[in-house]
Amino acid sequence: MLKLYLVTLLFVLGARNVLHGQNTAQDTTAMDTIKKPFSHHKKAALYSALLPGAGQVYNHLLLPKSSRRKWNAYWKLPLIYGAIGGSTYMLISKQQEIGNLKKEYKFRMGIDGGASFEIYQNLDAQAVLQIHNQSQTQRDLFILTTVLAYAINVLDAVVEAHFINFDVSDDISMSVQPSASNFGLGMSLAMTFK
Repeated sequence: MLKLYLVTLLFVLGARNVLHGQNTAQDTTAMDTIKKPFSHHKKAALYSALLPGAGQVYNHLLLPKSSRRKWNAYWKLPLIYGAIGGSTYMLISKQQEIGNLKKEYKFRMGIDGGASFEIYQNLDAQAVLQIHNQSQTQRDLFILTTVLAYAINVLDAVVEAHFINFDVSDDISMSVQPSASNFGLGMSLAMTFK
């Protein structure tokens, strides 16, 4: 699982470098004078990618103190760690089961390196092979659920960071005004969101 985490981390960092590497063909002197701040949603994504749940905590700390009670992001942490931890646990469990079934099958076929397990004594070699194949399919599904839970964690942090400065005021107005153009007279609808 550590290998999967490291591969995912290297992929995220590598993709970021590739995307930023495409700008090297532009004039570097102009880029040196203008420094864009690292936006909040990118920081939240990076924090969540490095440590699941850290982006949600970062977003919560960015909120003004008056609205922190209304919008509490800490309730997401147990869900994130439950999803990632539970699917990782099942992934490791299925991988160990696959190893035991492999050893049992080798023992039944008389191949060196095999060992017998009591839980498989009532099964024949074909049943052991069938359970092995089912366990591999289940393990692959747990790999997928682990990656999805991790990706949803990062996506949630990015979406939440975009909504930090979202204005939900009551000052929304609409006005209908006459308008004139080259084609004639008409009406225009103007909506103002402040």
